[in-house]
Amino acid sequence: MIKRLLMLLGLWAALTGCADAAPAEEEIPESHAAYLENYGWHIKKKIGERTEVVDYYPERMKTMRIAGLDLEPFRHREARITSYELSETQNSEDKDARKMYATIYEIDGTIVGGYGSLEGWTPGLFALDGKDGLIQRGILRP
Repeated sequence: MIKRLLMLLGLWAALTGCADAAPAEEEIPESHAAYLENYGWHIKKKIGERTEVVDYYPERMKTMRIAGLDLEPFRHREARITSYELSETQNSEDKDARKMYATIYEIDGTIVGGYGSLEGWTPGLFALDGKDGLIQRGILRP
C-alpha cells in the first residue's frame, strides 16, 4: 500500500513539473525580422503560420492592396503566410486593444509583401511603410 502511495506521489510530482514547463518559442526567420525592421517595426512574438492559395475575392484583394500588399501577380499561387505580434503598441486607453500585428506573405521562399493590423479596428489594416502616418494620427505611440 505504501509503495503504491509513493508511486502515485512520484507520478503526480513528475506530471506537475511537466505542466510548469514553458513551451519553446518558435524561431523567427532572420529575413522576416529584417523585412519588418526595414519599415521600423519589431517582432515581439510569432502568432502563427499557414499556407494557402492566393485565390481571394476581389474585395479582399482591394483591401489588401490599400494596405500595401498587391497579390494580383500571385493569383492562384501558394503562399506561406506568417503573422507576428509587434513590440509597438497603439496609443489606446484600453489595455486590451493596444496590440499591433504584421503579416508577411512569401511565395516560393521569397517575401512578396505584407501588411499590418490594429487590434480593435475594422478592418484595421495598414501599410507597413505607413508608421509615420500612424504616429501623426495619434494611433501609434512614438
